[in-house]
Amino acid sequence: MPPLLYWALETITQTYLPGGFTIVTTTDVACHQWLRHTLIPPQKHPKPKERRGLIMSWDARFCFVAFEDLEQEEDGDTLTHTFIWTGWEICQTRYFYFWAQSMGEAMKSTSCIFSKHYPPGEITFTFYPDKHPETKSVDGHVDERNGDYDWADLHGGPGEHAADDEGAGNVYAGCGFGSDKYNRIERLILLFDTSILLPGWSVIQATLSPVLQQFATPPGWNLAINVYTSNPASNIALVPGDYATLGSTPLSTTKYYPALFTKKRYDFPLNPAGKAAIVKGGITKLGLREATYDAANIPPPWLRFSGGGIRCWMADDLEGNKPKLTVTVKTR
Repeated sequence: MPPLLYWALETITQTYLPGGFTIVTTTDVACHQWLRHTLIPPQKHPKPKERRGLIMSWDARFCFVAFEDLEQEEDGDTLTHTFIWTGWEICQTRYFYFWAQSMGEAMKSTSCIFSKHYPPGEITFTFYPDKHPETKSVDGHVDERNGDYDWADLHGGPGEHAADDEGAGNVYAGCGFGSDKYNRIERLILLFDTSILLPGWSVIQATLSPVLQQFATPPGWNLAINVYTSNPASNIALVPGDYATLGSTPLSTTKYYPALFTKKRYDFPLNPAGKAAIVKGGITKLGLREATYDAANIPPPWLRFSGGGIRCWMADDLEGNKPKLTVTVKTR
């Protein structure tokens, strides 16, 4: 079978990465592509069209004066072509087009010329906490429990227990045995490695999206959940004392039962305080608390041995229901 002469570009997509982009193209026929790029704007020159010995018109032609070729990552002739394009500098513009070979022979087709600026004007990133054992960012639950407390002592306690290797955790408040005594408050800590965000970028949108489900609601309780700051002692492990590090300023709009009855991913768009909590060049430290009683520091209606909570699935969930943080930044 002879080599093919022509190909057409069907799709082109990009993903931002530090120092460049991952570019993926697809073509209508299998071929082996190169990405030809330059920092010098393409030069335009006329090319005459001759008919029966006479110059009838002039066509515009564009060419690169100096360039480099980047070969696709895949071996052989393929329909999908991946280019890992690094080495960019801030505020740099490059020009590029694609050419290809079929069975080792150059094909006649080339793409149009594209231009790209680094970094793009807006970029959206998605972050997740690490699974256990963590290397950069942890998630898990912390609580105060195991006894009959006055609400103030339970709420402001130093912390009794922590876990960062379980598939789920809760925001929870529970009543004890004695009249007007309480025996447990649970809180969640969610950390995200956002070090890829550069200090000069501005956060224009951020959304925390955990998988949640209400699992217990005593009569007369108005359970709710919201996002708050956290400040654990370590970025990769939780200890009981981290219980006392969660803030009380809501970073999103509170969600109430029964809207949380179905297990699914719920979006919490972050408000200005929440967007300000996104750490560029470091670790973003968020948390979830029961909003009506725990975060507001208001004792729930007392019912002996009753409690209410909302479950959140964590990074160690075997089905992949880990918390997600999406951040859109403006780079220029």
